[in-house]
Amino acid sequence: MRVLFVVWAWPSHFFPMVPTAWACWTAGHEVLVAGQPALRELLPATGLPAAYVGTDFDLAGEFRRRLALAKDARGRLSGMDPHDAERLAGPADPKTMVLDVYGALARAMTGDTVELAKEWGAEVVVWDPITFAGAIAARAAGARSVRHLWGLDSAGHLGLYDDWTPGLHALLAEHGVPAEAVREDLCLDICPPRLQLPLSRPAAPARYVPYNGPDHGGRALAPPLRPRVCVTWGNTVDQLSGNREFPALEVLRTLAGEDVEVVVAASDEHVAELGALPGNVTAAGWFPLRALLESCTAIVHEGGAGTLLTAALAGVPQLLIPALHEQILAGEQLAASGAGRQLAAGDATEAAIATQFGELLGLHEAARGLRQHILEQPTLADTVSQWV
Repeated sequence: MRVLFVVWAWPSHFFPMVPTAWACWTAGHEVLVAGQPALRELLPATGLPAAYVGTDFDLAGEFRRRLALAKDARGRLSGMDPHDAERLAGPADPKTMVLDVYGALARAMTGDTVELAKEWGAEVVVWDPITFAGAIAARAAGARSVRHLWGLDSAGHLGLYDDWTPGLHALLAEHGVPAEAVREDLCLDICPPRLQLPLSRPAAPARYVPYNGPDHGGRALAPPLRPRVCVTWGNTVDQLSGNREFPALEVLRTLAGEDVEVVVAASDEHVAELGALPGNVTAAGWFPLRALLESCTAIVHEGGAGTLLTAALAGVPQLLIPALHEQILAGEQLAASGAGRQLAAGDATEAAIATQFGELLGLHEAARGLRQHILEQPTLADTVSQWV
């Protein structure tokens, strides 16, 4: 069977699909991964066959631009008729703005993706939840449609598939796909039930398998002499705003007073912005998280799905300091599981961080329980065999 994976060029959305593509390939199916040109460095490192579709689209930059324009325009247009203000400043409803941006992303990818799916003869199309080009291509090519979650089903939770913007309706019409047909035939869920949000549609569960990007090139950390704590703010926050949305300095200053050694896993550029680091802190750059967490006692991070699930599989207690909506939801789910704590970014003073960090030491049993819960889920090989 020919299985086409479709994803936009964002590592934290692409990486969760890699083990699933491997599972399909090792089961004897033909696999092809379609992504934007910006994946030319990351995609070949997976060993998977690749095709590059559409044009690159700066989604993070577009979000920043629209938010800044809306904030500025609404300040200047506060006395104007609301309909005129929305026409000039953009929609006030966050969901509509999100769909507008995702629609622009779909516009950049859909034509090439539909053509590829038809010409290659895709029988199954597996798509990232915001890569609508994959959903459209599945229907246009008459293939089975599989929505592949990257973590919590935040897109379904926000109702992104319930209402379409005029731009998305126009794109669907160009390819002869009615809006009601875009929903998937199957949802593949790699998030363990204890952490998942309520799902609006049935899903096939699968055990989370971490893929954190290319290997670290032989780099290794010396065994810790004291409890080791990982600090990271993940790829999404790093790309959107560096460390500005994550209180990295406050975290590191707090941990400087603890009897621990700290490893920061973040880009060299954004670590350099922090200035001189405390004596118990090592900057590791982008180090594969699965390998790093093998030697860690705890992790402090922003709540991104890949970081959350990799730490959960490692059985490591987590302190989340989230800034984005999805990350806040992740923190709530993790806290409810008992395997971690959440602290609002606006409340992340050094005293508050110290209090929350102190509580992590009592969560190791719950963290190990969450790890066991993940290991009890069906393997990707078993799950894939049910739909290909």
